Amino acid sequence: MTRNCLVSSAAMTIALPWNSAAVGQQATSPGEQSQADSAPQQQGDASMLDAGTTAGDRLPKTPHWKVNISPRYTIDLDNGGQLIANVDYTYTSALFNNTENTPELRRDPVHLVNPSIIYRAPGNRWSLTAGGNNVANQRYLTTGQFQPGGGLIYGTYSRPAEWNAKLGVTF
Repeated sequence: MTRNCLVSSAAMTIALPWNSAAVGQQATSPGEQSQADSAPQQQGDASMLDAGTTAGDRLPKTPHWKVNISPRYTIDLDNGGQLIANVDYTYTSALFNNTENTPELRRDPVHLVNPSIIYRAPGNRWSLTAGGNNVANQRYLTTGQFQPGGGLIYGTYSRPAEWNAKLGVTF
């Protein structure tokens, strides 16, 4: 019986950072309670003049959780080439896009999947890659602003699903 391929290596990266920081608070570890500033806010304090930002608001663009899992499998082929499969999965928990924690600018949790497959020719002289970004086509707010003086709330959405191909040559 002839084997057409052999899995020569596999790798997995997993990251699980956690953040509980808020305006006027220090970040804590999972399971700990964060402490707000001990001094009560008084009328006329500088923090009272901030445009809608108060102690205890969540920091902008700071999710509580961000999880990344990136398995990679390399298969050595009988012809001396390689086939490499990658999948990058990232989960980001809900977050706010501005310091005022405007509800309209809250980003719901996001699940991103970015796969790719690479063929490397024998001798590593050339390679062909096909892949995609945000292949589930999840649309979410990437940035936003609240301008209370003009009554404006606006935001920018993520890029849609994208597919790509790349030819690489080594000299």
